[in-house]
Amino acid sequence: MDYQINYSTFELKPEKKSFLKEYEADLGVTRLFINLELKNFGTQEKAKSLFKQLVEILENALTQKTEVKLYTRFEESLKNLNESLSLNFTGEINACVAILDDGQLHLTKTGSAEGYILRKNRFFEITKDLYQKDAGEKPFTNIASGALEVGDKIIFSSKRLLRYTSQTEINSIFALGDFQKSLRELQENISLDETGDVLVNGFNLLTEQPIEQQDLNTLLKPRKPALDLVFAVSSANTAKFIRRAGAILQTGVSRLFKLKKGTPTSPEQKRKLMLGGGIAILILLICSIAFSSYNHARNQNLQQYRNLLLEAQNNLELAKTQGIAGNRELAALNLEKAEKNTLEVRASGYLLSDALKMLEQIGLQKEQLDNILRVAQPKVFADLSSLDSKLHLTHLLRKDDAFYTFSPTILYGPILDNTPNAFEKHPFPNGETVVDGTYFKDQDCLVFLTGSDKVLEFKNNKFAFIDTVDNNWKGGKEIKEYAGRKYLYLLDSAGSQIWRYERTNQKYLSAQAYNTSNLDYKDAVSFAMDGGMYVLKQSGEVLRTYAKKFMPFSVKGSPSIPLSGLTQNTRIYTNENLRRIYILDSANRRVLIYRKETFENPVAMVYERQYLFEKEQDINDFYIDDEEKYLYLVSDKQIFEVGM
Repeated sequence: MDYQINYSTFELKPEKKSFLKEYEADLGVTRLFINLELKNFGTQEKAKSLFKQLVEILENALTQKTEVKLYTRFEESLKNLNESLSLNFTGEINACVAILDDGQLHLTKTGSAEGYILRKNRFFEITKDLYQKDAGEKPFTNIASGALEVGDKIIFSSKRLLRYTSQTEINSIFALGDFQKSLRELQENISLDETGDVLVNGFNLLTEQPIEQQDLNTLLKPRKPALDLVFAVSSANTAKFIRRAGAILQTGVSRLFKLKKGTPTSPEQKRKLMLGGGIAILILLICSIAFSSYNHARNQNLQQYRNLLLEAQNNLELAKTQGIAGNRELAALNLEKAEKNTLEVRASGYLLSDALKMLEQIGLQKEQLDNILRVAQPKVFADLSSLDSKLHLTHLLRKDDAFYTFSPTILYGPILDNTPNAFEKHPFPNGETVVDGTYFKDQDCLVFLTGSDKVLEFKNNKFAFIDTVDNNWKGGKEIKEYAGRKYLYLLDSAGSQIWRYERTNQKYLSAQAYNTSNLDYKDAVSFAMDGGMYVLKQSGEVLRTYAKKFMPFSVKGSPSIPLSGLTQNTRIYTNENLRRIYILDSANRRVLIYRKETFENPVAMVYERQYLFEKEQDINDFYIDDEEKYLYLVSDKQIFEVGM
């Protein structure tokens, strides 16, 4: 079949620090697509020369040695690309390279570039796990392949597209139908801020041109091999072999029998006739065996992948039943099995449409099982983006009826509910860099922990360094107070300790070790207090102590994407007034909510639901009001409010 495509592209260059180049070429039956971003590339001339060289490598490999399988030639071209880049380029490269051949898409990526498919209003990334950072000097290491359907929209982006817009917005934009108009709409909706230059290109597989009657007649003319008819039902590789065999058959026989009109009478003519007939029969036999073998292998593969999808469907239905019955653990296990089988089918290139539909159903069931509440556009409570294009807010504090937020070097506030965009700037003194802060109710002030192991208090719009009686603040990463009492607590994960400091009129008393049970806090990322103390570890484990003693504590009902491999931006939050424990998983842009079991003396935290923020931007800290009605979050430049 001959496919038509509608190709379009755009680029945005607010920083103008990248060399961006898109490319689309019709190489006969194959189309080539490139989305390239180069950083630290030297001069424009050098970047253009490198791009030209990369295009030549790809086109030469794809148009020459056509007797070799296209996939093999694509692989070989990527090896040559890697070799050329290792010799000629030392900067950063983000790229997608794809070829479309007879409805089959083969693609690869490197760096932060990504490829996506929009099929029937569902949006999927199709380049996940193709790039391996540990692949050494080889930028292009893996290839994904799959069959496209008419109507599919393929998008390539030099950076992760969901950094600039949400999945909901993308689905809405491309529901317009016209691909070029949708891409222009996407360009207008992208919010770049300071996130850098981006290049987007892609195509819409519009229609396939069926063989008309006159084309069929042409195929049946003696000058065309009749075996071309097989091409419509065989794979690209097998069909090309049969087509070449048919051509050899036709031309070979024609040359052997370039005789004058009449019946062959001489022994030489009869010998040629018998020889030509034997060759024709042999070639037909070879083609028949090849085609039969291909069909047999293909049918076996199809049956294998149908069985995998059937097993996935059974696991999905079982997960639905278990979810309704409240057995989340077993339901999650069956969804994992279903997803594993379906991903195997998708990777094979067979039954791609069915596999994508199954992945969509699995994703929806995961969200239902996890009680995910998607937030596409949270309400902006305060916008600080006009202050500094490079602003990076890291924390959010509440004092009485006002918010304060800060970057490592500047405090902003008070930010009031009725005038959220009226606030003051308070640079931290002496060039100090602040790593954490809290509201200290006992002293009615904000307290900050600095990177140089000092403590700052902010009261009446003034900063003051407050020391301990022995002039020895311990190092740490988080600082907390509890219930308006006169103590501060400092998490020292490097020392596997929590230190308690008592505030007197002038100073703090010496540090007291609070981890007297010798629990392992070395990989702790955050802690919270409600009378007991909850320490969240990098693995997702939560350790609870009460009055310095270890208390058995468990986490029940983990979500489909469990808490693990947590980053230093992860936060756990609760207090003596809250019936729930909240965890900010910033890497996955979500806030998870657990119920205390029981409220008075918790022995477990039970998963309830999560808020998932679709627009890809950093969420660095959060706050919950004591009535648990509102969730406030801070990104690099804004504070958001979400009703709960």
